[in-house]
Amino acid sequence: MRGSAGVTADRSLFEAYQVLVERAVEALCIHQDGVVVYVNPAGLRLLRIDSQSQIVGRPVAEFFHPDSVPALFERIAALTVSGAHSEPTSVRMRRADGTTLWVEAITVATRWNDRPAYQAMLQDSTDQRVAEEAARAAETQFSEVVSSLAEGVVIVDHRGWLQFANPAAARILGTQADTSVPVNDVAYATRYPVYDEQGKPIPPGERPLEVTLRTGERRRDILGFDRDDGRRVWIAATCHPVNPGAPDSSVVMSFTDITDQRAHSARLAYQATHDSLTDLPNRGQTVQMVEHHLQTRPPTPVAVLFIDIDNLKTINDSHGHVVGDRALQAAAHRVRRALGGSDFFGRYGGDEFVALRHGPTDDVRDLSDTLHRELSQPINVGAHEVRLNASIGVVIRGVGDTRTASQVIADADLAMYVAKSLGGDQTHYFDERLHDLVADDTIGGGDDDSR
Repeated sequence: MRGSAGVTADRSLFEAYQVLVERAVEALCIHQDGVVVYVNPAGLRLLRIDSQSQIVGRPVAEFFHPDSVPALFERIAALTVSGAHSEPTSVRMRRADGTTLWVEAITVATRWNDRPAYQAMLQDSTDQRVAEEAARAAETQFSEVVSSLAEGVVIVDHRGWLQFANPAAARILGTQADTSVPVNDVAYATRYPVYDEQGKPIPPGERPLEVTLRTGERRRDILGFDRDDGRRVWIAATCHPVNPGAPDSSVVMSFTDITDQRAHSARLAYQATHDSLTDLPNRGQTVQMVEHHLQTRPPTPVAVLFIDIDNLKTINDSHGHVVGDRALQAAAHRVRRALGGSDFFGRYGGDEFVALRHGPTDDVRDLSDTLHRELSQPINVGAHEVRLNASIGVVIRGVGDTRTASQVIADADLAMYVAKSLGGDQTHYFDERLHDLVADDTIGGGDDDSR
């Protein structure tokens, strides 16, 4: 038998434990044989009960939502040894006033009046639960919104691994999300080449998504991407960190398909710089391109030919402008065919064209002969057969010549005017004396090549 000192010690320990439980902030409930035998003050407040008498002796299941009861008793049944405890579990309880709340419960097997019982420690988790449900709802809503966007959205983690890609991303890029390799790996760049706005491949490490991953820099770029079906799509893309400044921030890339817009802009740009009848560069583009060729480095000799169709007006007057337009188209095609692949050719206006040849100029005379011969061949337009001839003015611009494109074209035009004044259907070479002859209102002189 234990002495009186041992009993006194046990009683003191029990009283200390009782004070601790009574003053605890955490709710505590003890039940035995499925019936509540004790609830501390924190538990009474949690369940909105005024006194022990309102809960002690009642089935514990009354204070839990029916959905939580089966799992509750299943966990209790597993606690077969005194001191054994369950893992923290989220359960739904019912208060005395009928309202419900979520608690995190831990149940410990214990003894009450020397018989097996269970002590449940309860912590109100309603606010946490509401916050978690709100976060899940927001995440679901965000996912649904992003999934429904026409704009592509891709998220990668700080190591470059793909985390998310919405359906629009797969539709625009024409490929399924690849999670086998990070986007900043050379293998990924090899498998999925990306092009800059000029159509040049962007090297691995310099692609916008990789730059943002490495530096945190926000990027806006026009990019080209080859789809699985072989078609190149163009996108306007924005890359930025999800959490700027954080070293482990994910990066989001959003992008819009601008393939049609880019093609439309290219068509408008082409139409603005090209003649609709002959599909040749128009006057403004011709001057610009001639200037570009004159600025070529290292400098090379250049021959500029100003070509005027002598008898187009006669054809228009005799057969109508439809026939005249067809004849002009045929003339443009023949001149283009006679020129080399590196030569430039544009329509200057009306029945006037400008051609430019780079490099040695000793074959320019042969070229002008070819042009006269090609243009003089019959052209069949419907029931009509027409023949064209041309006056050609030539300027040779040497390496040290500083004349601009406009000056060179004007001088070639002047030489053409001399050729036309001498009867047309011939070539005339420009020299500086022509300026004086024009100033004196005199036509003639120069090195002509009458045919």
